[in-house]
Amino acid sequence: MKGYLLIIGTLIVIVSVLITLNVFFQQSLQTEMAEQFSEQQSILSKTIAKDITTYLSLIRLDVLHMSGMLSKLDQPHEIYDELQKEAVITIGNYKRFGTG
Repeated sequence: MKGYLLIIGTLIVIVSVLITLNVFFQQSLQTEMAEQFSEQQSILSKTIAKDITTYLSLIRLDVLHMSGMLSKLDQPHEIYDELQKEAVITIGNYKRFGTG
């Protein structure tokens, strides 16, 4: 009888240790996954911010180039207005579709 109690007691201790280790490792895993997710989100946001900055720089250069070209033209006011409308349409296409 004492042998059975000793075996049952030992099994209870082993199961308790396994459950405790399981909880500890699960918490460690969740913490590690949260840290990795946070790092990935940081890298992703930096990449997107860099892409947006590059895109806006290209649009700025296009607008500066177009304004320089328009300032060199000696055209009647109607033609200048038409070119300006075309520039606004082109910039609108950049914003909507990412193309000129």
